[in-house]
Amino acid sequence: MKEKLVAILLTFLAAIYSFIAPIQGILLLVGIAIIFDTIAGIYCSKKLGNPILSRKLFRLAIKTFVYGGAVIIFYSMDVLLLKDIIGYFLSIPLLLTKAVATTFIFIELYSVDEKIRMVNADQGIWFYFKRLITGVKSIKQKIDKINDK
Repeated sequence: MKEKLVAILLTFLAAIYSFIAPIQGILLLVGIAIIFDTIAGIYCSKKLGNPILSRKLFRLAIKTFVYGGAVIIFYSMDVLLLKDIIGYFLSIPLLLTKAVATTFIFIELYSVDEKIRMVNADQGIWFYFKRLITGVKSIKQKIDKINDK
């Protein structure tokens, strides 16, 4: 009896995995965005001298399950309900799933930007992105000068 229950459970888990397999990358990107936000939050708390509380870290688990669950629900809606309707007008597969995941990722990146601004005198991600681009251009100019000689 026990072996039969284990076999049924494994079959059920395999079916769920095979259903979710096409959106593994999307779920991974959302998870990475959540991890970046968590790291930025911990860094900000340490820098500002605020304590890191377990109830605040528990929000990480809740956020992960809510965002992941929402992406899976919208994926289900995309595949089971809206595939033909959206496919008739647009040729973008899983449009609703991608839109929801992109929204969650932008929310997390905005949160990271807010935390960076708290610590770095109101200079967020855009400031560092511009510095990166300026540095890359400078390196490219130096390489071009070397190649011209």
